[in-house]
Amino acid sequence: MLAVDGVLLAGAPNQGPLREIASVDHEALITIGGRPMFLYVLEALLAAPQMKRIGIVGPRELDQPLGWPEGVFRVDPAGDLIANVFCGLEALGSERPVLIATADIPLLGREAVEGFLDECAKIPGDFYYPLIPRDIMERSFPHLRRTYFTLREGSFTGGNLLLLRPGAALGFEDLLQEVIAFRKKPWRIVSLLGLSFGLRFLLKQLAIGDAVLRIEELTGLRGVAVVCPWAEIGFDVDKPDQFHAVKAVLERGNGGR
Repeated sequence: MLAVDGVLLAGAPNQGPLREIASVDHEALITIGGRPMFLYVLEALLAAPQMKRIGIVGPRELDQPLGWPEGVFRVDPAGDLIANVFCGLEALGSERPVLIATADIPLLGREAVEGFLDECAKIPGDFYYPLIPRDIMERSFPHLRRTYFTLREGSFTGGNLLLLRPGAALGFEDLLQEVIAFRKKPWRIVSLLGLSFGLRFLLKQLAIGDAVLRIEELTGLRGVAVVCPWAEIGFDVDKPDQFHAVKAVLERGNGGR
C-alpha cells in the first residue's frame, strides 16, 4: 500500500462569488450542513488508510477547540495558491509522496481518496493528476457547470487532487503559476507544450499519452494522468449555485461517506 502525507489548501480568501453566501474571511470556513467546508475534506483524507500526516495551510481561525487529530497540524498561509503548496510541502518535510487537496471539495469521501491513491500506486511517476470523464461527471451531477476539454480518448474535466513526489515541483514554480492561472482555459495550458500540440488539441486529436511524454521532455518529470470514476473529486464549490447543490446532497446524506 502506498503511504502518503497530505497538504490541505485552506487559505483562499473569501473575496469571490461565495461572499454572498457567507461573510467569513476565508472560503474554507464557509459552513455547509453546520460545519466548515474544509472539515469534510479533512475527514475524507484522514479516513484513507494510506494517509500518514496532514498539513493544513490556512488561517488560525481554522484551529479546532479540542485540537487536531494525531498527525494533523496547521500552517499559516504564505500567499497565493502556489506559495501555499510550497509552504505546506516545506512544513511536512516529507520523503513520502504528498497528496495535495483543496478545501472546496466537501463531497470528497474515503472511497475517492483511497481509490485515487491505489491507482497512482500502480504506475511509477513524479506527479499524478485526476481526469474525470464528462459522462461520469454529468451523470453524477447533471446540473453542474464545469470546464471540459476533449482529447482523443474522450471529454474530461480536471480534479482537485494532485499527488506528487517531494522535490518534483522545485524549479517549476513559474510553470505551475501559469497552469493555475489558465486552469479554466485548457487550450492555453496545452499551448505551453508547443504549437503542434495546441493545434492537435483544437482538432480534438491530442492523446493523453502524447501530452504526458511532451511534459516529460520539457521538464524531465514523469506525469501520470489518472482517469477516475469519482465525480466528487471534480466538484469544487466556488459559486453560490455549487454551494446550494452541495448543501442539498449533504442534507440527503449522499456526501460520499
